[in-house]
Amino acid sequence: MSPEEIAALFAAAREKLHPVVGQPTDAFINSLREVLTPILLEIPYDEANAKHSLIGLIMLREEYIVEYGEAFAVPKQLKAYPTVADDAKAPVRAKLEAEHKAQIADWVTFSTVERELRHFILDTFDETWYMELRNAKHFYTKVKPRDLLEHLQNECLGRHAVDVLQLTDLLRKCHVEAAGINEYINMLEDGQRQSIRIDEDNPITNGTLLNVATGAMLKTKQFPRANEEYEALAKEEKNWSAWKKIYKKAQGNERVQAAVSGDSAGFGGAATAHGDHPQPAPPAQQQHPQRDNVTLTDIEACFDNMAAAAQTQSAAFDELVKSNAALVKSVAELTKSNAALTKANKTTALLYPLVTNKLQPMNECRAQVL
Repeated sequence: MSPEEIAALFAAAREKLHPVVGQPTDAFINSLREVLTPILLEIPYDEANAKHSLIGLIMLREEYIVEYGEAFAVPKQLKAYPTVADDAKAPVRAKLEAEHKAQIADWVTFSTVERELRHFILDTFDETWYMELRNAKHFYTKVKPRDLLEHLQNECLGRHAVDVLQLTDLLRKCHVEAAGINEYINMLEDGQRQSIRIDEDNPITNGTLLNVATGAMLKTKQFPRANEEYEALAKEEKNWSAWKKIYKKAQGNERVQAAVSGDSAGFGGAATAHGDHPQPAPPAQQQHPQRDNVTLTDIEACFDNMAAAAQTQSAAFDELVKSNAALVKSVAELTKSNAALTKANKTTALLYPLVTNKLQPMNECRAQVL
């Protein structure tokens, strides 16, 4: 891989992480390692011997020895041509030249990755937190990326012994945020790894994870059959591996049934309306170091908008009161008019028989005359 291609990989990685504002946290540094690890593993290196990997630039020495069987070997910068005896045969000469070429390629790759990695880390964090590593003569050019990360990890938040207690409390609640059993297990084991980074002599054990997870499942009551299956195991068979196997299977069966029936396979602490399964909590929003700042002008504009809305509402209410008063007045006038008409009708009803009786004799006389 050419130096340009390596630089492009780190440029793409910069887009995945925002620079940290303020003191770094253990969780962020762990996320940084997660971004860098696949890059370092995928870059071709030590193809001649197939012993080492560039992950040794950031992996702890002890962990690297366990993984690869020996400490990471830093390549040496070599001359352009190998030293070959004048009387060396052609096969020997060809082999030496090939090995020398591979070593030069490893040096170019190593030096490029180390430089890009160092710049990546320095650009991600505020200098306040690694200034102690600055050399008066060489500045940061001689600082190894692994030493940078270890220094930052010692300076970050979340590495105090008290944080282990808080971490345990968080693990007891994380089933509410998990989207499923697999995600829940990952969250628990991430917390366990963080506890090891805090204090490797007093980490969160598999037994603690088992107690936390079992209590969470009994509380949510989402997998009653899995609960019964696990509780039916003999005491010596109850362990973290067995728990994961049983509940992963239960989650898989539930999702198959949900796909067939069209229902959603829930997970988390909130139950559905029917009480069958808890509803999954919305995914936790990723927190970015950079946030929009709210200014005093923004707050004043917000209050102005609230005042304008209140004034509009008050004006509308006044108009409604006036309309109601006019309606009451109209109803009163209609009631008065109706009463007058009723009285007039009664008077007409009383006068009608009298007029009729007086007109009847006159009509009879007129008829006789005619």
